Amino acid sequence: MILASRQLCQRTALAVLLLGAAASPASAQWLPSIQGLLGRPWDDRGFFNVNFASQAADRRSIATDAFPLYQETAIFESTVNVSSAAALDVMGAWRLWRNLAVGLAYSRYSDSTDAVFAASIPDPLVFDTPHPAGAVLGGQSHRENAVHLSALWMRPVTDKIDVAVFAGPSFILLSKDLVTGFDVVPGTSELASIHTTRISETGTGGHIGFDVRYTIREDLNIFGFSRIRKLGAGIFVRYSAASVDANVQGGSIDLGGLNYGIGLRVGF
Repeated sequence: MILASRQLCQRTALAVLLLGAAASPASAQWLPSIQGLLGRPWDDRGFFNVNFASQAADRRSIATDAFPLYQETAIFESTVNVSSAAALDVMGAWRLWRNLAVGLAYSRYSDSTDAVFAASIPDPLVFDTPHPAGAVLGGQSHRENAVHLSALWMRPVTDKIDVAVFAGPSFILLSKDLVTGFDVVPGTSELASIHTTRISETGTGGHIGFDVRYTIREDLNIFGFSRIRKLGAGIFVRYSAASVDANVQGGSIDLGGLNYGIGLRVGF
């Protein structure tokens, strides 16, 4: 019985050794593949970007309303077009593990445009004889302040070039001028004044994008107090989307859009 047990243990040990020897080449083959998938290790603690950007927005918002006047109904429509404009964009990230980082970005976009106002005003004496009225209101403001929280994967491509892809939620604060109504000269169909208000609403959405960094200098000392591991330039592209409820046609105003730009890259 003892002899049989010894033989069984010897055979088991031999089988384990053979399996280990067979698995080692396979593991050696798989390991480079896994490392290639993860990418070259990113050895920075984090980075900070400052970009001169543009937001490629081309949208139209139409505000409408109606109210009783002279026992009929007065109506108006105000159309505002929002176009592409310059934007400021800053972003920072801190590495959590290997090539994975958490990032936070802030972008500001502002446009000032005209509102085209059109109204239909009832006649005070003749029923069902509306009078058209129109005006152009200049300097209507549209501002978006956005905060983007990102999960980011940085992949060093060469010693000089790093590429980051990122995605996450976005929070966009809208400040916008809207037409809310109008007055007429009493007893007439003549337009007297147009009322506007500024709304402030926050929309929650998401974003996705990428950033390409080219390193120009390495290991710089700033006034002897701080050390910059990498200093360079780069480009970024981000698409974000959100919306807010408002008194406009369609019930909401779309926010965000395509952002792209170029700027300074600092790795630390």
